Amino acid sequence: MGTHIPEGDAVMAAPGATAPTRPHEARHTPVSAFVRRIFGYLPRADQQRTAETYLRGLLSAPGRKTVRQMAQTLCPASPNTSQSLQQFISSSPWDWLPACAGLALLAAENRPVEAWTSSMVVVEKRGEHTVGVHRRYVPDAGRTLNCQVGIGLFVVSGTACVPVAWRLVMDEKWFGEEQRERARIPDSAHYRSAPAHLLEMVDWLARLRISHPVPLVVTRPLSADARPVADRLSERGLPFVLAVHPGQPVTHASPTRPDAPQQPLAAHRLTSPAGEPRTVTLGPRGALSTPVRLPGARRAPRTYLLVTEHATGGHWLTNLPAHRLDEVLDHIGRSALTSATVRTLEQDFGLLDFQGRSFPGWHHHTTMASAAYHYRHLHTPPHGTPAPGAVLEGLAR
Repeated sequence: MGTHIPEGDAVMAAPGATAPTRPHEARHTPVSAFVRRIFGYLPRADQQRTAETYLRGLLSAPGRKTVRQMAQTLCPASPNTSQSLQQFISSSPWDWLPACAGLALLAAENRPVEAWTSSMVVVEKRGEHTVGVHRRYVPDAGRTLNCQVGIGLFVVSGTACVPVAWRLVMDEKWFGEEQRERARIPDSAHYRSAPAHLLEMVDWLARLRISHPVPLVVTRPLSADARPVADRLSERGLPFVLAVHPGQPVTHASPTRPDAPQQPLAAHRLTSPAGEPRTVTLGPRGALSTPVRLPGARRAPRTYLLVTEHATGGHWLTNLPAHRLDEVLDHIGRSALTSATVRTLEQDFGLLDFQGRSFPGWHHHTTMASAAYHYRHLHTPPHGTPAPGAVLEGLAR
């Protein structure tokens, strides 16, 4: 089982996986064929069968997608189903990364990839024993919460935004010997910040070569200072649009005095109407934009574009050229699409319903929830209503 992203193309070849689904076949794929496509690399037949059962449970069980609820929905007369599902998710030592690679390749098959997006998921928890739980200040809540934090990576094609990978963000306390043993955290896993997790996932997705380089849209600020992520993405040659905190330190990049020292200001002050004269452009949809640099860079600072949305007041940092502000705003709009996908994963596919305490279990469950979302998406026409009988037909086969 690996927690690091493997180098090269190791995750692209999944032994036992079936051939790619043709576009005209996608909306008629039964669950069993879908499982063979995504989980065919699992070495044992019983693992593949349980993966199919778990996927069917996520697709059909009402309410919370707990192991007990799914077992009761699928096999109410079998006392062993719940135990089998629990063991498959929390204890079975299968690697989830080939399944994630299969989902990413599947997402890119039928329509060109237009963007990658990322979003954080915060789950408030009681107690301290659930894997990854720690106290963290959550800006959306305006307070410090005892919570579990996940970060997801998504692929956008047209109006479709589908999840392809997840990482659990844990603080340092989880990497002591006792905590590792209790939560089954492998030795290969080490403390990483949310930005570091994102960069690793982006590198992994780039190695799959599912598309030419497309903009990465990060829908929520990952840290108080976006400079490390912005600089490292720029070094990789990847275009991006990053949500930043209103207090993000920036300096105005004056086109007339490029070498003049500038006093750092918070992002929300730089694009405010008041204050000293600056180059602030009123763009389409009432957006304000201005060229900025990020203080603290060790090398010659790069020039980025700071964009403030009129409608939401949100602040975004991008390395896309200023003359493409319309495109920047289109990418910003994909944050709402990603948020809608996350809500659907939470409400319909049990993203937040994992009750186990193991590190592999959390990643197994989020991978299965992503797979369930993909399967439902295959059987949903462009206008968003499931094709008549398609999902039920697939479940019955």
